Amino acid sequence: MRLSLKVQSDGKVAGYFADQLTVREKTNLQSIGGRYNKQLHKWFLPLDIDINGLYGIADSIQFDESVEKYLQEKSSQRITLAKIISGETPRLKYGSMLDDYQKAGVGFLINAKHAILADDAGLGKTLQTIAAFLEINAQKVLVVTKKSLIYNWVYEMKNGSI
Repeated sequence: MRLSLKVQSDGKVAGYFADQLTVREKTNLQSIGGRYNKQLHKWFLPLDIDINGLYGIADSIQFDESVEKYLQEKSSQRITLAKIISGETPRLKYGSMLDDYQKAGVGFLINAKHAILADDAGLGKTLQTIAAFLEINAQKVLVVTKKSLIYNWVYEMKNGSI
């Protein structure tokens, strides 16, 4: 079975197969998170798929340039996160008043994209999060917090020392 992978404009990885799939091959694709869209006649694979897992399913895999670019970006992101975890402080436009561990938290939020900052109480999660918003020039932000902390968020957004 030959497989061609392409990252579509909507950010999904689409798999195109040259051959008719057997029941076993379909089951294998489903086991690694593949979903078949009957209307489009395409298999969709999660973006965080383990590419090595595909080699056990397909005889040959052809990667579109978009997939290669995506994989390079993910690799770069993992290297950046590893540097932050190892203690390398990221360079930030905002946050000069933050401590090094807070700068690391900001770097983590920026690079991890979808993340939860779960530092202990009193370590400055609010300021770190605001600094991350500023760094990425976020236009809309959803903050989920206790009702008692809403006023703290409003205060820090207006008067924060970032």
